[in-house]
Amino acid sequence: MASMAEQLMQQRYLLLQMDQHYQKQTSTIKSRIEALQNKANPQSDAKTASKPSKSTQQKITTTKRASPGSKPK
Repeated sequence: MASMAEQLMQQRYLLLQMDQHYQKQTSTIKSRIEALQNKANPQSDAKTASKPSKSTQQKITTTKRASPGSKPK
């Protein structure tokens, strides 16, 4: 019975180690994303950096494409 308890303690320890590693990696990735967003949009904070501006959104929606069968003039 002692060996079962030892195995469970070892598994718990390994899971805790993996969780700490995961938390560290997640934190690193989040900080890198924020740094890249700040580099791309230095005047805005991270919350607004992911949202396109109104003019950009209008450009995206108003851009016309040639139909597949049309020929260039």
